[in-house]
Amino acid sequence: MHEDFKTLKEEIQRETQEVEKLSHVGQSSLLAALSKLLGKKKELQDLELTLEGALDKGHEVTLEALPKDVLVSKEVMGAILYFLGALTELSEAQQKLLVKSMEKKILPVQLKLVESTMEQNFLQDKEGVFPLQSNLLSSLGEEELILTEALVGLSGLEVQRSGPQYTWDPDTLPHLCALYAGLSFLQLLTKAS
Repeated sequence: MHEDFKTLKEEIQRETQEVEKLSHVGQSSLLAALSKLLGKKKELQDLELTLEGALDKGHEVTLEALPKDVLVSKEVMGAILYFLGALTELSEAQQKLLVKSMEKKILPVQLKLVESTMEQNFLQDKEGVFPLQSNLLSSLGEEELILTEALVGLSGLEVQRSGPQYTWDPDTLPHLCALYAGLSFLQLLTKAS
């Protein structure tokens, strides 16, 4: 576990910078392939294991998802594996919600919501109800709001519209870290496509 939110955020930024080294075509192809795998946890885990195995053996790693002319360095592949690891930590239901969120183009709002919640409470070791910045949800329509509540709710973050506020449980931190990494990765890839 990370010592504080800043450390986690810096780690994720380092990994996203590696993925950004992929061409736009590479990033778009990766997103298209991931979109088909999200919600199929076993297939996602199989991909992760295959890539890890190839990387560990020092084999040249090619991603079927990427066009043949898109080269993937070990660093970039390591970053892709980092984010695949985060995505496989999420439930199939969450993965499916992420696909819907990409379609609705609300990943940036969800990312901001998770980020601000974790920033405030990363070191908080007690349960509690905390106010939520109303501007974090105000841009969402009813359907997007329900989607977002379900997505973060499955990580253990309960958002109440009245207030607005949320219930923090320190036990949910690992789940939220995985969600934060997954959202960061998918947001990066959707920007490229």
